[in-house]
Amino acid sequence: MLNKHVQRRHLLAGALAATVVPATGTGVAFAGSRSGGAQLAYVGSRTTAARDARGAGITVWRVSSSGSDWELLQTVTADDGTGRPGIPANPSFLTFSWDGSRAYCVHGDLALASSFAVDPSTGKLTHLNTVGTGHENPVHLSVSPDGKWLVVANFAVPGDLCAISIRSDGQLGTVSSRLSLPGQTGRTRGLQDGPNPHHVPWDPTGKWILVPDRGQDAIHRVQLDSSTGVLRLVGSTPTRPGDGPRHLVFHPDGSHAYVVNEISCSVTTYRWDAASGALTPLHALRTAPPTDLRNMTGAEISIHPSGRHVYSSNRSGTGGASTAGPGDDSVTVLELGRKDYLPTVAGVYSTRGLRPRFIGTDSEGAVLYAANELSDSIAAFELGQDGAVRREAGIIARTGSPVCILFRAAPAD
Repeated sequence: MLNKHVQRRHLLAGALAATVVPATGTGVAFAGSRSGGAQLAYVGSRTTAARDARGAGITVWRVSSSGSDWELLQTVTADDGTGRPGIPANPSFLTFSWDGSRAYCVHGDLALASSFAVDPSTGKLTHLNTVGTGHENPVHLSVSPDGKWLVVANFAVPGDLCAISIRSDGQLGTVSSRLSLPGQTGRTRGLQDGPNPHHVPWDPTGKWILVPDRGQDAIHRVQLDSSTGVLRLVGSTPTRPGDGPRHLVFHPDGSHAYVVNEISCSVTTYRWDAASGALTPLHALRTAPPTDLRNMTGAEISIHPSGRHVYSSNRSGTGGASTAGPGDDSVTVLELGRKDYLPTVAGVYSTRGLRPRFIGTDSEGAVLYAANELSDSIAAFELGQDGAVRREAGIIARTGSPVCILFRAAPAD
């Protein structure tokens, strides 16, 4: 079972990505799908012309209990690459501190990470400081179980990991260690030219950091010395040649892990042994529809709190400046076997847009959202209690270059 600390973090930082303005004329309500009150959505975005981006920075939204109304509370403006005043450009992936009093982001394509104070009465952000990560294009981040360290995946070849100290006031300190990722370069030229760590999630026990490495067809097992902040590579699990593993999620009971493979557009199921850190591959399943003959890649993976369904996004093109479309991209819903935990395709749903780089549920697991980075929109899918799609709500929000959203309960009025 998940320990209580990790369970709480899953609920606090559960899920997803985008900058949001309600779509004209939608007014979609998720009747009966939510049991709680209003939520806050924290949205990261791309902001630079180099990314063909239109995002404003980090935005904070109050989402009504019905899920249909998004009220903008704050915009933390970011540089657009031309010197626009604000925090550094491309505040993309976000995470919270364990107690929710602080938030952190990485700045894609740069070599920076930032910290923010979270106002307990409003949820608004105040920028605290920005520090260097020591390497270009940080793409993901996570806070250590003791709250003392921020672990960052730096993607640019040769990618590496770093640990940054977190001070008592929530500000980021210095880089305590950097970890190179030795191994074999993958076979896909242009996409696997060296280490490409893309994700740094902790396992449910808080002992291991699992690192999917797109460039080397491997998932690395890393440990962090909580007293010194030193990262140590313990071992690596090879994936199928040409898979390009990108992101990983654990089953809520901690027995299995699911990895979305970017290059092969597939999901691999692994048995997870928390004692040894061993991943045992069990099953691989392509997620793009067999009739979709475009160049499809996997982007994001999410699992429903019930442990009954896994979601994987399929995007046309290879990311960055590559051509996407024609036609909409999709989310594949996988139903997990009750006994063997293996997935079967339950449905493939259009995201009504292009390049769903990030998908995930709100903090209650009531709605699945897909953020279409290239078409500046967010699609929503109402979920049942087991995570099955109950209704396609379509586009519920329009926004510039959405890439990451975190949800949490809104303060009481």
